[in-house]
Amino acid sequence: MEATDIAQFTAALATTDLERLEHVSPAALCEFITALELAKNAAAAAQARATVVAGDAMREQAIADGAAPERADKGIPQQLGLARRESPVAGSRHLGFARAVVREMPCTHAAMTEGLLAEWTATLLVRETSCLSREHRAIVDARLADRFRTDSAKKLVAMASALAYELDPYAFVNRGRKAKEDRRVGIRPAPEVMANVTGFLPVAQGVACYKALDESARSLKSAGDERTLDQLRADLFIERLTGKSAAVDVNIEVGVVMTDTALLGLDETAARLEHFGPLPAALARDLLRASDGDLGDAEATVWLRRLYADPVTGVLTDQDGRRRLFTGALRRFLVARDQVCRTPWCDAPVRHVDHILPFARGGETTEDNGDGLCEACNYDKEAPGWRHEVIDTDDGAHVVRVTTPTGHIYDSHAPPVLPTLGLRLARPPSQDAAREQADLLTA
Repeated sequence: MEATDIAQFTAALATTDLERLEHVSPAALCEFITALELAKNAAAAAQARATVVAGDAMREQAIADGAAPERADKGIPQQLGLARRESPVAGSRHLGFARAVVREMPCTHAAMTEGLLAEWTATLLVRETSCLSREHRAIVDARLADRFRTDSAKKLVAMASALAYELDPYAFVNRGRKAKEDRRVGIRPAPEVMANVTGFLPVAQGVACYKALDESARSLKSAGDERTLDQLRADLFIERLTGKSAAVDVNIEVGVVMTDTALLGLDETAARLEHFGPLPAALARDLLRASDGDLGDAEATVWLRRLYADPVTGVLTDQDGRRRLFTGALRRFLVARDQVCRTPWCDAPVRHVDHILPFARGGETTEDNGDGLCEACNYDKEAPGWRHEVIDTDDGAHVVRVTTPTGHIYDSHAPPVLPTLGLRLARPPSQDAAREQADLLTA
């Protein structure tokens, strides 16, 4: 099967519209849904096989081109991530999963190929057996083979975990002890302009943290506090982390980007909170007020810095620099313009700001020849066969073209400084656009 065959199959799926499905019986629709689920799982298995072969071929080519064996994998996860329209980190994860499930867990891979096992379930089984030797992992895989048709993902993962412990208690426990080195705290955007702040902690400390919050919350509740237990735990969490006596009295620097008219309340253009994402203008104004009725007596110092964006694309423009390193105002400008790593689909935080055309080859230290990248992507682009270049566009947008060692090309567009600025020029698609696209694919 070639890529064109898969494209034709995808095009055939696009022609299955709601009007046709409305004339199908519920029983037939359930069978249709099941068939699609089996096809998804089988496609994931085929994708894993292709990933293994591609990874091996890229490594062999790198060694043939003179790369040292210990450095031959450099850039491979990034190429595979781009092929899946995902980040380099995801590409590395997919490569590791593919090698494990194809080469070391044949029963799991066969169940995926048959459509019985979802990719995510297989990923969890690979994770639970990662501490085992290849021989012990094969034993777990074989003993689970008869359960793939009947048991849920949760049961399968629990059985894999128990079997892993029985086969090699030392390795299983040692993995848990080693995981302490990976303890961390992270933040992710959540719906309704909220955020998830999570801690990846050793289990004893994690339970202790939650128990301390819960006991204090219940004590306040029993004393007559009108807040819910969830609200009390959340407020105590903020207070204890920040050292403030009130959860709203937090003095910390955050970056809010918004238009001047939204700042003055003349329109409601969405703002952007750095390291978070879009933010309603009204909530952004609340953050910028020195005091607010909803925030009690909380006070904060506010600094304003003017940024200038292209009125058509919404991308930050007009900054100059003549230095070797991107520092100071120029670096802040590029971080504000790019927002996240410029590698397509990466979206990791910007850690490095570097030259697109390398300085050693005559690249200037300017905003046009600089971009923000995560640490991994900046190192990977130095591997043989990679090329980054700025592409001139008619509308003046900042576009970086990434060419991989396999010759694939991906364009990275600088995002609008505010999430809705670039959308105002978009024209509504015609009602028949989807059908016309499907006709073109099947022609």
